[in-house]
Amino acid sequence: MSRLDPASPTPDALTTLRVREAMGGDASSTAWLVERFSPLLLAQASHRLRGPLAALARTHAPEDLVQDVWVRALPRLDGLAARDGRMTPVLVRFLATTMLHRLNSLAQTHLRADGARRQDSLDPAAEARFAESARIVSQIASHERIDVVRRAIDALDDDDRTLVVMRAIEQNPVNDIALLLGEKPNTITVRYRRALDRLRARLPGSVFEELQDEE
Repeated sequence: MSRLDPASPTPDALTTLRVREAMGGDASSTAWLVERFSPLLLAQASHRLRGPLAALARTHAPEDLVQDVWVRALPRLDGLAARDGRMTPVLVRFLATTMLHRLNSLAQTHLRADGARRQDSLDPAAEARFAESARIVSQIASHERIDVVRRAIDALDDDDRTLVVMRAIEQNPVNDIALLLGEKPNTITVRYRRALDRLRARLPGSVFEELQDEE
């Protein structure tokens, strides 16, 4: 019997438990997190590799950026603390911020000619965790479930997909999104909720069950 199943925890509680176990080095919980949250990062990377950062898309695929983010983020999970008893919004924001930092770093270094990835200087213990993170991410990156969720996100129209990235993943305030997109805050809120409802209907039990419209 799985230690995670007896009380059938809610999705939020399950994520919190999985993060805690991943902090302790549990490989199965780490793989669970990578599988569950990678589609969000793929959507974010695909969205951001447009406009001013479009040049990056020629040398950096969204899948590669997602792997980069996980390899950098997993050894740092122990720095996260739940917000109002929920780990999901904290983890999503942490991953999205890590992605933005990675993209900014690539832009600032003008895409090194050899495409080499910079690895932060780490002490031996952190280096070992970094290597283990890379191994787990590599094993789970092509999981079928990730592709199913990704296709559901891709099926949204461009405007709704943009809202999911900006609101659910990057957790920008509604007023900021409305100003950027030239729409009323109430319109943004309604459209965002409808987009989430569509994803939840197509993907029961997915991470979208855990995402809320938090002000």
